[in-house]
Amino acid sequence: MKHTPNKPVRGFTLIELLVVIAIIAILAAMLLPALASAKERAKRISCVSNLKQVALGLNIYASDNSDFMPPLKWRFSGNLQYPYEMFRYSPLNVSPPTYDADGGPYNLGVLWSGKIMDAGKVYYCPSNAKGDNLNYDWYTAKTGWPLGTDAAAAAAAGDGNPGYVRSGYQYFPQSMMTAPVNTKAVSATQIVPDWPHYDVAGNDALLKKWICVPLFKQSKIDQKKSMVVDVMYKGLEQLSHKNGSKPAGVNAAFGDGHVNWQGVNKQPDTFYKPVWDEFSPGTQSSADNFRYAMSTFQP
Repeated sequence: MKHTPNKPVRGFTLIELLVVIAIIAILAAMLLPALASAKERAKRISCVSNLKQVALGLNIYASDNSDFMPPLKWRFSGNLQYPYEMFRYSPLNVSPPTYDADGGPYNLGVLWSGKIMDAGKVYYCPSNAKGDNLNYDWYTAKTGWPLGTDAAAAAAAGDGNPGYVRSGYQYFPQSMMTAPVNTKAVSATQIVPDWPHYDVAGNDALLKKWICVPLFKQSKIDQKKSMVVDVMYKGLEQLSHKNGSKPAGVNAAFGDGHVNWQGVNKQPDTFYKPVWDEFSPGTQSSADNFRYAMSTFQP
């Protein structure tokens, strides 16, 4: 018998290995944006489902309360975060909560307190940034939602009000009454939906304390205008829904319960950057620009 010596096994050369790595990197670069885009589309669909449930909850609330909508916390020259608040309470992490004297519940908070909607995740867009107070996980660190805020973590993140419970959506039904406002829109003066000021004569004393406009009926809101939408007050570049790193738009729920996507690229007047840049200062101008942008959403 002849003995045939084993042939040495040939491995990859360094050049061949680098070529394989380069090909894998190119494929990953091509696939990752598509995967990220698909993930965002899934979140957007989940957001639509949330808003439809919220809109249904608001309709149920109105039908159970003589057509009155939940109290709207809103100050014309004040904090644009107010429409996101649900209630304020202390001490922390205690159930049932003891509401602060000026703490509601108001806005979407009445859907939770009235047990119309008690599933916490419905109140938060899944595209919202993690680790801030517009996210479901923020309120489950210590106990069940919405009473589980970690005071130490909130302080470290710069939130000095851990007893404030916020929704990840903005409740702002729009009135059929209108008023002219000065904005940084394409035309300087715009006609926008207008509510009476919270401190108007005749408003309920408790609503004044809560900084809520006078109670209004569902029949008095403009069904062609949005009533619950994604987070807006952070400005255009900080919208939760993205196309890559660029703002994509918002979902908006209307009075009849349907939800419609508002795209940045398709609605340039709605997402006019000088208008959105005015949202954060907490002035009359910021409120005017905010109301103008809300009024331009397409049903």
